[in-house]
Amino acid sequence: MKHSLSALGYLIWKDLLLEFRSKEFIVSVLIFSLLTIIIFSQSINLTTMNPNEIGPAILWVSIAFSASIGIPKIYSKEKEENTLESLLITPISRDLIFFSKLISIFILLIITEIIIFSLSIILFNIQLLNPIIIIISLITTFGYSTVGALFGAMMIRTRSSEFLLPILFLPIIIPLLIFAIGSTEIALQLNDWGKCLPWIGLGITYNLIFFPISIFFFEKIIID
Repeated sequence: MKHSLSALGYLIWKDLLLEFRSKEFIVSVLIFSLLTIIIFSQSINLTTMNPNEIGPAILWVSIAFSASIGIPKIYSKEKEENTLESLLITPISRDLIFFSKLISIFILLIITEIIIFSLSIILFNIQLLNPIIIIISLITTFGYSTVGALFGAMMIRTRSSEFLLPILFLPIIIPLLIFAIGSTEIALQLNDWGKCLPWIGLGITYNLIFFPISIFFFEKIIID
């Protein structure tokens, strides 16, 4: 158990260290998200439309598209330097490789979301510093990370991963996207836990379904 946790910590540290050196993931996700949010904020008349109704959709759609572009960056070193084979022959469980990618993506997405949320508060004048929205964000980000860790592995041996991953990633996360937008809108307008609980249950159910599925298929994908 201690050996597994040490190996997991090392893998996560490796991914985060490489990312903070290159900044490929954070920069690509931030730039795309911020451009999308700024364009929408300038093109929509916020004086005639309720920001609490349009803000969540713009926010989560921009993050979803940005994540689909940034996730291949987490696997870029394994793809460029063929280090995946080295990981596979090490005496560690294949699941640890999946967990390390999932956690790395989760941490990096949370960092970028903090910046994106801060800008959205300024541009759309919506109150995102809400315990309900924080829970929604954690559930949604975990779902993005789970699916992203699986599909990112599928793209390692594909030349056009930056183009193919969004095509595969975005349709799969549509239920999660609906959950994030709907629950965030209710949280902003009503700030009522009771109204949000059914939505939160939907998001948790999505994660409970795709988490074991992703673990199961991950090992088969990286071995094949």
